[in-house]
Amino acid sequence: STKELLKSIQGPDFPTGGIIINKKNLLNIYKTGVGKLFIQAKIQKIKNEIIIAELPYQTNKLNLIEKIKNLIKKKKILGITNITDETDKEGVRICLKLQNNAKKNLIINVLHKRTQTEIAYYVNMVALIQNKPQRLNLKKILTSFIEHRKNTIVNKLYYELEILKKKIHILQGLNIIHENITKIIEIIKLINVKKNFLEIINTHLELNNIFLSKEQLKTAIELPLHKLTKLEKKELCINIEKYTKQSNKYFEIIKNNNKLNEFLENELKDITKEFGDNRKTVIKENNNYTTQINPLVNVDKKIYTFIVTIDYKVCITTLHTNKKNFPFTKTHNKIKFIEFFKIPCEYILMFTNQSNFYKLKLKNFDTYDNKKNLIKLNKIKDLIKKNKIDKIIFIYETQELKQFILIITKRGIYKKII
Repeated sequence: STKELLKSIQGPDFPTGGIIINKKNLLNIYKTGVGKLFIQAKIQKIKNEIIIAELPYQTNKLNLIEKIKNLIKKKKILGITNITDETDKEGVRICLKLQNNAKKNLIINVLHKRTQTEIAYYVNMVALIQNKPQRLNLKKILTSFIEHRKNTIVNKLYYELEILKKKIHILQGLNIIHENITKIIEIIKLINVKKNFLEIINTHLELNNIFLSKEQLKTAIELPLHKLTKLEKKELCINIEKYTKQSNKYFEIIKNNNKLNEFLENELKDITKEFGDNRKTVIKENNNYTTQINPLVNVDKKIYTFIVTIDYKVCITTLHTNKKNFPFTKTHNKIKFIEFFKIPCEYILMFTNQSNFYKLKLKNFDTYDNKKNLIKLNKIKDLIKKNKIDKIIFIYETQELKQFILIITKRGIYKKII
């Protein structure tokens, strides 16, 4: 089963290292052949420094450094005084120098949230099976790979058999020539014709009961005379026996499935000895996974309201706003729709009477105006005009957004929203 296979196969090993932090997802990914992995950079905390030692797969180092510098300029990350690239032959090393009072964990959280020190790596295990693309689970990928390797080995052995067959054939011809070397030299001396030389020699040899194929005869003629005369029968017989044993061995591997499996196993062991190295990517289950929480938002216990007015003004405000600062005191600003929520809230999901779905990301919620406790969200004004909002759902940053949302109507019509 897939669970048993995972005892031997830990998970993906990326050439750039990094840390896979959602180990629990691996079982589902290997069962279904599709899923998402979260990969973090390897970060070390040393005195007043943060060292980025390994990067997630396909992360560009220069782009990452530039992104961190931009965040420092915009004051999205506080507490970093300098950033240096100390990468050498030993590996990646990006050094972030900190202030004495800097909060390291908070800075690391911001890096994971806003840069590529953490990425989502999407897995889609598709392979060509009989020239058709198929999504495979771990077990099927392994069995398909083994079958592919077996076919490759069989084709390779058939090719080797053909080469051995030709070698044995040539050596047998040289053996016949060695036994009749004197006669063959005399026949060659008598023939002065250049045209159809091989055919004429072969005819004369057959008259003397010496039978050779064109390949054997051509090899013999191309050899210098001193090499022909120095051929040793014992050496020829040893080579013929050696190549015959080798061809019999190959033929037995092709016909016997157990010996083919043994051959494949030995081949894989040899590859491991030659190219095997230590694992680079660490896999762990991060129970204190906090990078989904925006570290720049101050979590408090205040209740906030999401308000839509009759004239389609949209805003977020605290429940305890003073009447002087409350934006909807006038008669033309009567409330059409109101919902209550607490922060940190990352997404507001709005469902309309037309089965439409809008996702509003509150990424700048921490920048609200303290004087009025108000954020104007005019971007969705046009959307609300065209449709009536039936339901609003708040997705908090500490919650996981499911893979899809299913809407079902009274008449049995359903709509799946990714």
